[in-house]
This record gives sequence, C-alpha cells and structure tokens, in this order.
Amino acid sequence: MHRVLDRLKRTKLVQWAIAYSAGAWLVLQVLGEIGEPWGLSAALQRGIQFELVVGFLATLVLAWFHGEKGRQTVGPVEGMLLVGLALTAVVGFSVAARFDPGIRGLDGLLGAEPYFALERDRPAIAVLPLSGTGAGPGDADFAEGIHQELINRLTGIPSLVVIARRVMRFADGRTGAREIGAQLAADYLLEGSARRTADRIRVTAQLVEARTEQPVWGESYDLEFTVENLIDIQIDVARRIAGALELELSPSVRAGLEERPTQILAAYESYLLGRVAWSRRTPASLEEAVAHLTRATELDPTFAEAYSALAEAYVLQPFFSADYASDVALARTEAVAERALALDPGLGEAHTALGLVREFRYDWERAEEEFRLAIAKSPEYATAHHWLANMLSRRGRPEEGLAHIQRAYELDPLSTIINQDVGYNLGLAGRLEAALRQYARTLALDPDYAGTTLIYAHALLEGGRVDEARASFERWAILSGADPVAIAELVDSFVAYRRSGQRQAPPPGLDLETTFSPYGLQRTYLALGDRERAIEVLRSAFDEGRFGITLDISGSHYDSLRDDPRFIAIARTIGLGLPSDR
Repeated sequence: MHRVLDRLKRTKLVQWAIAYSAGAWLVLQVLGEIGEPWGLSAALQRGIQFELVVGFLATLVLAWFHGEKGRQTVGPVEGMLLVGLALTAVVGFSVAARFDPGIRGLDGLLGAEPYFALERDRPAIAVLPLSGTGAGPGDADFAEGIHQELINRLTGIPSLVVIARRVMRFADGRTGAREIGAQLAADYLLEGSARRTADRIRVTAQLVEARTEQPVWGESYDLEFTVENLIDIQIDVARRIAGALELELSPSVRAGLEERPTQILAAYESYLLGRVAWSRRTPASLEEAVAHLTRATELDPTFAEAYSALAEAYVLQPFFSADYASDVALARTEAVAERALALDPGLGEAHTALGLVREFRYDWERAEEEFRLAIAKSPEYATAHHWLANMLSRRGRPEEGLAHIQRAYELDPLSTIINQDVGYNLGLAGRLEAALRQYARTLALDPDYAGTTLIYAHALLEGGRVDEARASFERWAILSGADPVAIAELVDSFVAYRRSGQRQAPPPGLDLETTFSPYGLQRTYLALGDRERAIEVLRSAFDEGRFGITLDISGSHYDSLRDDPRFIAIARTIGLGLPSDR
C-alpha cells in the first residue's frame, strides 16, 4: 500500500486527474452552449461525452506510466491498456451516437433521410404521452385514451398544427424537449399525467416551448371521476393553450371545443379503450377495439364518435385477419358509419371509413368523394389523407397521391404505417430507390414490424440488391415464425429465376400457402416466375372479394402479367384498367 501511495505522489496522478476533469467540465459547458446554435444532434453530443470518459481513463494510464521522470518507454502492459481504450472509444462512440434509440432522431435514422421535409406554416404542438398509474390493469390504456382525446380536442383549433398520435416512442422520458421539437418540427410540447382511482381523476398538464425548454403554461386538476369532469379537463386545457399562444378562436371553433360526445362515464371509458386498441393495428387489438366500441354504443346509443370509431375498426379487420369475410366487414362498416353520420353529420372519420368501403367495392368516384368530404370536415385527420393517397396512386395519379401522403406524414411523422406507405406511394410512382430508402427509414422507426420487413424484402429483390433482400426475408421469417433456413432457400430460387428467366419450384418442404398471406403468396409466385399460380391466387382473391390483393395490381411487380388476358379482364372489371387504357 505504501508503494502505491508513493507512486501516486511521484507520478502526480491525482493532479493529472483533477486537471483533466476541469478541462472536461469546460468542454461540456461549451458543448451545452453551442449545441443548439450549431445544430449539433443529441447523438453527436452523447458520443462526445462518452469520449471524454474514455479520455479520462487514458489520462490516468499515461500519468501512471509517464508521470515520473525518466520513465518514457512504453511497456507491453501500458500498450495493451491504451489499445483497449482506443477500441472502446471507437465502439462506444458508434453505439452512443448511432444505435441508442433514446437519441436516434427522425432526420438521421440509420442514415435514411426523410423523403419529405417537415415544414410548418402555423405553430405546431406535439402532445406527449401522459404518464398514468393506478390500481387497475387498464390504467395505462386509460391514460393513452386521454392523450388521444386531448389531441382530438386540439385539432379543432385550425390555427394550430397538432402532430398526431404516434409519439409513444417518447414515453420513457429519455429525450429532451429540444430534441423532440427538432425531430417533429414542433414549436411546443404538451406533457403531463393522468391518474384515476375509484372516485377521483387527477390530471396534470404543462405546455413547454421546445426551443428553450421553458414552461409556457401549466395546471393540475384533481376532480371527482365523472364523465363531465373528464371532458371539462380537455376543454379547459384546449382553451388555456389557445390563450397562452394568443390564438384567435371563432365562435364556431369555440363551440366545437366544447362539444360533449356522451354523458355516460362507462360508455366514454369503453370508447377511450377502444380507440387505443384500434391504433395498435393487430388482429387481436382490432377484436378488442370492436368489443370496447360495441359496448360504448350499447351503453349510449346516441354516441356518434363511438359508432364512427367502430366503423374504422370493422373496415380494417379483413386486412389484418383472414377470419373476416370482406363483404360482412364492409356491410358492418357501412351500417355503423351511416349511423354515426345520422347522429353527427360533421364527423370526418366516418366519411373516411365509408371511403374505404367504396374503394373496396371498386366505386372509385364515390370513394374519392367520401375521402375528400372527410378532409373537408376533419382537415387535420392524417388517416383520411393517408387512405386517399393510396387510392389516388393505385388509380394512376401518383403525384396527387404523393401530395396527400406528404400531408399525412406531416400530421403523423412517427406513424409506422404512414411511413411505410410513403414508400408504397413512391413505388407506385416509379421511384424505386426513394421507396427503398423510405422502407429502411420505416424499419428504423419500428424494426419489429413484419409487414414492412416483407415489403422491403420484395422491393430490394426488385432493385437487384440480393444480399440485402436475403437478410430482410430472413428477418421477416424470424418475426413471422417461419423457418429462416427455408426462406433463405426460397430467396435462392427467386435469384435463380431472375438470372435464368426459367420458372423455379419452391424449396421442398416449404408450404407457401401456410407461410404467406394471400398478398405475400401471389408476390412469391411472381418472384418464382410461376405466372399460372400467381393468376390463380389473384383470381381467387378477386372472386372472394379479398380487396387487399386486387387493389394493388397497378404495382410494378405485376408487370410480367400485363399481357395475360385473365389479368387484363380482372383489371378492367374492377376499373383500374391498364396504362394503355388511361
């Protein structure tokens, strides 16, 4: 012990440590001051902080071995320590500055730049997820439901841009206000909490200016748990935000902010839970949404918003599960959407659901009319712009489609499905490389979404990027529960067809019908060069009304079928036609 203390004195290691710490502190202070003005990302700043830590350790090593006079040679131990620290610095900077999801921004996701820039012509506000704890298992969903209703209430202010629902990635609180504002092009953030007990509701809300991270307004509510108080809180928050931002509200806007959709607490709770389940877009969550929303309409038969939300749940079920017949789902959607509009003609969301019904029945003119009615009544509803964009691009109007998918993206820049369909619309516009970059960006947002992974794999194959396509197919196999080895062999068959032009058989033992959905199945047969099987799948989907396939026949992956009379007949029957018909 005495030798160690004596060595510390002779090498002045403590003095070196203090001097380095003072210098590092000065660097951090400067970094904090210049970070925002110079546009330094949080990722870069995190990497610099990590390097300062490694540098401190390197300083201690150098002081220990070289602080004493006359000891200037580099020994093997010192060399190994310095090499190890250098490797740690390289790897650590890469991890800190690139892969940490808490610091990964929209404008630098794995190097994938956004196709559309986020530009705002009005003040923009992002409503962050409300923290919520309580005694029941559904309390987190209840808080998320209040979060969505605050968004809906604020979208009624036309002089304010409200960034839509998909901001849950910020729920962990790891990203600062400036970074969130930069990622979403948001001027203000609304943050807070929602907690309930058996008889009380407690909500806090605070409006923060993103650039300065300074609060603009805040309030706490502690009220009896009633539907009147729940809605009163939302109305007051919307009013107070408008006042804090000095926004002019017309009498009609004020009246819209004060609307009360129901007077029955249990119905409102079921509606909130149903909306949350619908936003998750899985077969199980859509069933859950239908159950909650049906109960809401049963508890209050005059609850127009619940009928409208139920229509949007019904219309998506055949897309996400083969267990739902398309004609039954469309009939249910139509009935509840029309009921919603009979109760409240101003509901744009109900027109959105009806627009999809008309499109699935190939009634293109009425579909476009419904979507445009939805946008006229609810101009800030991202889903209406999204679904209209897809329809326009399928109909051979890609530039119009891109304009609406851009609007959907501006309203909901973190939505997985909207980001995916930016790529889909780019693909239908013939911009394959841009579509590929957008699919990569979507997977950076949501790496575990199997649907995008499969679409990306096929697009990579179409673009001739075989190795990347193989990796994406194998990733899809893991996510979907398929056999990665068999899928890798299937990709070999795809490549063999592309090189030889000769039809390929699928790997033995791989049952394509059970591995892929009908949509994935017909794309697989096309990738194998099996035109007959692809036509069979397409014809069967058309006969059974499985619109998810037949609506997509304007895509370039169908090019090999465009001279087939059976394909031509289907295309013309559903009114999509062929390029030569337009």
